[in-house]
Amino acid sequence: MLNLRVDNLASFQAELIAAGVTIADEIESYSYEKSLHIKGQRIELYEAVDVEFEGSPENTMSMR
Repeated sequence: MLNLRVDNLASFQAELIAAGVTIADEIESYSYEKSLHIKGQRIELYEAVDVEFEGSPENTMSMR
């Protein structure tokens, strides 16, 4: 699966629909991201919620 980060998922969804791209589902919202899938493709578009994303342990690096 290919994951692509976008700045404004709702706006990009509207552009894709206008261009004739078939969307597989509605925008799903979580505390850390919003996501959307393109029908027939293994592509996920997501808009990170930076407050949640930046504070998660997986995204911090310890310099030793």
